[in-house]
Amino acid sequence: MAYNGFAIDEYVDAESVIKQLDELRDGPVYGVKEDALKNYVENYFEAKCAGSKAMTTEAKQYIPGGVQHNLAFNYPFPLAIRKAEGAKLYDIDGNEYYDLLQTGGPIVIGSNDPVVRDAVIDLLKDCGPSTGLFHEYELKLAKKISECVPSVDKFRMLGSGTEACMVAARIARLKTGPIMDGPISWHTASGSREPRASSREAFLTMYSDTLMSSSREISRISNASSEETSWTAALLPYSSKRSDLRAAPAL
Repeated sequence: MAYNGFAIDEYVDAESVIKQLDELRDGPVYGVKEDALKNYVENYFEAKCAGSKAMTTEAKQYIPGGVQHNLAFNYPFPLAIRKAEGAKLYDIDGNEYYDLLQTGGPIVIGSNDPVVRDAVIDLLKDCGPSTGLFHEYELKLAKKISECVPSVDKFRMLGSGTEACMVAARIARLKTGPIMDGPISWHTASGSREPRASSREAFLTMYSDTLMSSSREISRISNASSEETSWTAALLPYSSKRSDLRAAPAL
C-alpha cells in the first residue's frame, strides 16, 4: 500500500484481511519489553524529535494534554507534524513517516491531493471557509453520498463521529422509547430534555459538591447578590419528594 503517493494504491481482498485480523485478535497478546521501549524512546524520540517534544510541552500550558484531538496523543509525547503529502507525514524535526492513521479514515486518497487542494482554494477565494448558511456544495455532496451508498436516503453532516452516534441514539429512542436508564440518563422518547424523576436525586448527589464549590466561587468572583446565585444552592437540598427543580435565572 501507499508506495505511489496515495493512501491506498490498490484495494486488497477484504475477506482475506478480515481473516488475518481475526487470527491476530484470537492469538496471544504480546507486550513490548520494558528495555526495548526504553531504548526506542531514548534513541528515537529523545534523539530525533526534540522539536516535537519542546512544542507539545509548551502546548500543555495552553491546551489540556497539549493537543486538541485525542488521535494526536502519543507516547512519550505527541509528534508535531509540519507537512502532509500523499501517504507521508513529516514532523518539524524533518522525520518522515508512513501515514497509517489517515486522520482516522477520511483521507483515503492521501493527504493534500493537488486536485482536492486546488478545488478547496477556489472555493475559499469565492466564499471563505464558512458562512453558516446553505451552499450548493451541501446539495452536491448529499446527492453524491446517496448515489454511492444506496442505503442512504438522506444525508446530514455533523461535527464528529461522536455527535453522529449521539444523534443516531436519539433518533432510535424517538422510535423505540428509552433504551437505557442509569444514574444520569435522560428521557428523550418524547423529545423532552428533562431528567427522569428517579434520576434527579442521583444526578444532584453526584454533583452536589461541585455545585456548592461553583456557587461559592461565583459569589466570590462576581460579588453577586444572593438572589442571583440562589439557584445553584437550591439544587443541593433536593429531597426524595421529587419536587420540580427551580428554574435557574441567568447570572
